[in-house]
Amino acid sequence: MGFVLKLTGYDLSDGGPGRTVNEDATLVREDLGLFAVADGAGGRGRGDVAANLALRSIENYVGASVRRSHDRPDQDLLGIFEQAKRLSAAVHQAHRNLIEVMRTDPARNGMASTVVAALMSPRTNQFHIAHVGDSRCYRMRHRRLELLTVDDTIATEILELRPETADEILSRLPRNSVVRALGMEGELRVHISTHDLLPGDQYLLCTDGLSRYVDEQVVYDALNEGDPVHVVASELLNHALAARSLDNISVLVVECGEETLDDAVDTRRYADVDQKRPVMLSARPSDNGPHSSDLSGPEIVAASFLERLGHEVEPQEDFGSDSDFPTQPFERQQPKGPAPRTDEHILNVDLEMFDPAPITPRSDRAGVASERGPYSVAPEDFEGFEDGGETS
Repeated sequence: MGFVLKLTGYDLSDGGPGRTVNEDATLVREDLGLFAVADGAGGRGRGDVAANLALRSIENYVGASVRRSHDRPDQDLLGIFEQAKRLSAAVHQAHRNLIEVMRTDPARNGMASTVVAALMSPRTNQFHIAHVGDSRCYRMRHRRLELLTVDDTIATEILELRPETADEILSRLPRNSVVRALGMEGELRVHISTHDLLPGDQYLLCTDGLSRYVDEQVVYDALNEGDPVHVVASELLNHALAARSLDNISVLVVECGEETLDDAVDTRRYADVDQKRPVMLSARPSDNGPHSSDLSGPEIVAASFLERLGHEVEPQEDFGSDSDFPTQPFERQQPKGPAPRTDEHILNVDLEMFDPAPITPRSDRAGVASERGPYSVAPEDFEGFEDGGETS
């Protein structure tokens, strides 16, 4: 009698104190080994649409590519894992779908979404993690909590590309800002990592509504108690609510266990599994609350802001042999002007080296729909989000 690894997931999402609409979305597909969380931006009718559209696109792509992936070897000629490429391709498809919807429906312009998604490879017992933005994935193994993702934020860009930037300039940069997201113009870079699965592993996928307001020690204690995934998810959500999180809160806990391999194992074909829509809770009924885009949350800016920053900071001088401290960078006089807007979610990115992937229009809001692929979406699939809910 043999054993196979089995993943069990549970997700919870809440608009958070004071928010009038939930722009987060979560996805649990245990049958596909697929789990994901997305954090939309753009306000009512944009951020919620972006998050749900992103997860539906990823789900459709992964579901439609099951048979094709089984016919391929586990690794390609470069040693890249097939399932990792499949997950990355699904995220890229979601990005193209967001761009397409904004092109065909100008009312959606300005929407974007972060995402963190995980896909299990049953043949190799691996877990592939893809992420764009500041939604995170943690792993709890042998009483050790590890962060498996790196936030696509201004802080990371400064650390990796412009570590010599002076504090005076840092003080003028927008805080909690994301420099990469689905829906931003230009070439998308998806971070991919691959991890071996072990029985007892726990994974936490969450938006910054949890990670920014709940201390990692609290996260560690919740995962370390060994409770079922639904209990852990509920506890973490309650901690974020108690901390008065100013953002939407989404939590998805995945646990790896062992299952006996016998005749009772479900052998249904993936094509026979019912397709489910990503989960998005209805907005809290409140006419007097502030608009979602008026509250502090992840502002999304273009990664090319560092090119403009480069005109303000000159490279540092070499450290002198008789100097105890590095010399300060030379700073140019800043032109007077208005402070950065906190409601400007998207700045265009101009990449001359690459052309965006071609996008074939699939529908026209005025009428005739053209031929659509197995994992495509269209604007009419998302009518009704302006009211904070999803139409059936």
